Amino acid sequence: MRAVLILTVLLVSGWAHGADLRRPVKPAPPTLLSEIRRGADAAFGCQIANSAHPLESEPLLQCLREQQRTNRQQMGRGYGAFESGLWFAGRGRLRGLVAVAPSARAASSLDVAVAGLREAELVLGVSDDDVWRALHTSSSGPRAVGPASTGRSPTARSRSRRPCDRSAASRAARGC
Repeated sequence: MRAVLILTVLLVSGWAHGADLRRPVKPAPPTLLSEIRRGADAAFGCQIANSAHPLESEPLLQCLREQQRTNRQQMGRGYGAFESGLWFAGRGRLRGLVAVAPSARAASSLDVAVAGLREAELVLGVSDDDVWRALHTSSSGPRAVGPASTGRSPTARSRSRRPCDRSAASRAARGC
């Protein structure tokens, strides 16, 4: 009886606050960050779909192209951010294939991914570092992605770190 009374009070208070439950749900518009991540997720899906043939680049490349085609049909214009994430992640996987099982096909597939990434980045006006930051920024962290973004690239950050900049034990082991 008490549970029914509490439920009734909660329902009545919802109506008293004027909650319009019949209003249409409006999805949030996609952001550059969300589209880059969606593209990278699609590339990961292709990697999973290609797991039966992990050392073959052609099925992976076909899946990436299919994802690109499907997204272009759905989005119409404004597909550059998705393709940046798709080809950035796809390029990483194809680089791994070339390193593990070098072949002319794998190298050719990598060239296609690099060309797709460069085209998408040119359309957006972003760089590899911008896409990398988008994929490695936490949801609650800053989202400065794009040509106006500042900050050092991951490669510049790693180049500036000298072996003696680490912990005391590490410095002692290296003779610093």
